Amino acid sequence: MQQLGELQKSADQLRAASDVFVINNDTPEDSRRLRRMIGLSLPILLDRDLQVARSYDMLPKPNQPMG
Repeated sequence: MQQLGELQKSADQLRAASDVFVINNDTPEDSRRLRRMIGLSLPILLDRDLQVARSYDMLPKPNQPMG
């Protein structure tokens, strides 16, 4: 969750250069709760079985927690 907070800090700058989304496999309710807890303004894409994350090689890796 801390990493999403860090991402949110640079969200406006990132949006100016590209489209930025958070890929999440939580339930819609948990995603809404997360958005409220950290004040996330980035769009959250729900990927329940992580197929999209796998397709783009975005699953977390050792020493790269954001994927």
